[in-house]
Amino acid sequence: MSPYSARAWREGTWWVIDVRGVGATQAKTVDKVDHMARALVADTLDVPYESVTVTLTIELPDDLSQHIQDMRATADQAARLTHEASEQQRQLVESLRRENLNGREIAVILRVTPGRVSQIEAKSASGRRQRKVKGGTARQIPQGA
Repeated sequence: MSPYSARAWREGTWWVIDVRGVGATQAKTVDKVDHMARALVADTLDVPYESVTVTLTIELPDDLSQHIQDMRATADQAARLTHEASEQQRQLVESLRRENLNGREIAVILRVTPGRVSQIEAKSASGRRQRKVKGGTARQIPQGA
């Protein structure tokens, strides 16, 4: 069954749900909006609830919608930066090991615990062993690498 489009907005203490081409219903809480929209389609069209897909848009005042978009963009940026920092940290651990620094020395320099250095090295080592090349074939890792 093709997806239905619905929008929901707050009126007083209720959420009003309008499913395009089907009708309207309401829900007491926002976590019930999707269920109520699907139930409306299923009941109105006499189709199984499980077969109904609804694309839902929650409408909020413009200032809140913008604030949510800003927060999501910031969270996405933070996730990218966290990933980048983790990769830099992994590379630095490898580089410092090549300079013959031990785990405690690396921990002090990077301001992490020695346990974290061990985790980074373990993850890096398992990543090297499990890395795949295009086409899905495993790359041979030389002994001692």
